[in-house]
Amino acid sequence: MQGFVGLGNMGAAIAEQLLDNGAPLLVYDVNAAAIALLEKAGATACSSAREIADRATLVITCLPAPAVSLTIAQEIAAGARVEIMADLSTIGRSTIIEMGCVLAAAGIQLVDAPVSGGPLGARMGTLSLMLAGPRDAARRVEETLSPVSGKTTYIGAAAGQAQLAKLVNNGISMTAFLVSCEVVAAAVGRGLAARDIVAYVNQGRGRNSGTVTKLPRNILDRTFDVGPTLVSALKDQDLFLEEYREASLPEGVIAGTRELWGRTTSVLDPHGDAATIVQYFERFTGAEVTTTGGRDDAVRAGDHELLELADDAIAFAVLAATCEAVAVGMAGGIEPAIQLELLNAGTARSYWSEDILGTQILSRRFNSGISIGKACDRLQSYLELAAGTGLPAGLVDSALAVWKKAATEIGANRDVTELMLLLEQKVGAKFIERA
Repeated sequence: MQGFVGLGNMGAAIAEQLLDNGAPLLVYDVNAAAIALLEKAGATACSSAREIADRATLVITCLPAPAVSLTIAQEIAAGARVEIMADLSTIGRSTIIEMGCVLAAAGIQLVDAPVSGGPLGARMGTLSLMLAGPRDAARRVEETLSPVSGKTTYIGAAAGQAQLAKLVNNGISMTAFLVSCEVVAAAVGRGLAARDIVAYVNQGRGRNSGTVTKLPRNILDRTFDVGPTLVSALKDQDLFLEEYREASLPEGVIAGTRELWGRTTSVLDPHGDAATIVQYFERFTGAEVTTTGGRDDAVRAGDHELLELADDAIAFAVLAATCEAVAVGMAGGIEPAIQLELLNAGTARSYWSEDILGTQILSRRFNSGISIGKACDRLQSYLELAAGTGLPAGLVDSALAVWKKAATEIGANRDVTELMLLLEQKVGAKFIERA
């Protein structure tokens, strides 16, 4: 018998899918209405996490904050039957390690098991599942969650490794999504149709999960249903920056993501869907990023400069974020090949992770054919062209600062992929596959 604690948007979607696949499930949440909905789907309601731990041998949790996960772990540690606790939350390494100590003292195994892909991914059975902990316990969790997971990666035996891998994924994917919203909004503000700029970027270097999935599915049609809220995404960014500073890296483009995301959250509904972040940029441009927005005619010759610069603006911001985040993962001991596999299986995938990291950086070739100086020039040109849209300084500005610093430190003529070499020096590890 297994139990499930935490029936928010993500937890409920996972629990429903498990029930739909015939798994008997004990459930608990502080929200009685959430429990009632799961009861209708066939779950057995419990009055507390402790009651579940008294009746189930495996307890799965999906909770909103580190302090909540720790409190629930303390309740579960007092349970009479529980043998394994699996936490699907994104709560950071320090909290999961503390939880592991609490549970180990009671003879309970902890599996660190954050997921990526959102509620829709859970319903479609395509979540990316990262596991860290004892092998046998991890296998049981993997088997139990197979109805919701399309890809499972075992990171290692130590609790906290999966948290770090998830935070690396989030650091890249949130930056890619945010800069994509910023740049597409600017292009729409200049009169270009959103569908045209998204289609163009998806054929170029700027391609990322934000332009491939989130913008077309969650913004252009104005559904705003990515899943996480603005404030929950902000929590994940704070957790990532803790790891960033632990790795002794100077602040870069991902720190710019946190600053800009915080700025948007302060003026929008913090509990609104993360996709509503595009409305922050729309306030300045006065134009909606929508399927029906922009001109109805075909892309004009004069639009191509904006299209090309927009593609590069997204591309060089995403590359910087990818290198930064991967360096944090390396500093935390995550194997580069595993990290690359995770990027391409989840929301951190991009042109760079799919086409460059494995073929060039991992193999130590560093020959994309684009210099750091060229990246600086392209970002500067984009900012000059976008200046008339009314947007304040944003993530493209942060990316330009990163590339200018790289030009100073290692040279403007060096290949953009050599940014990883600079970051490797700072964290004392190499993005290279073991022989």
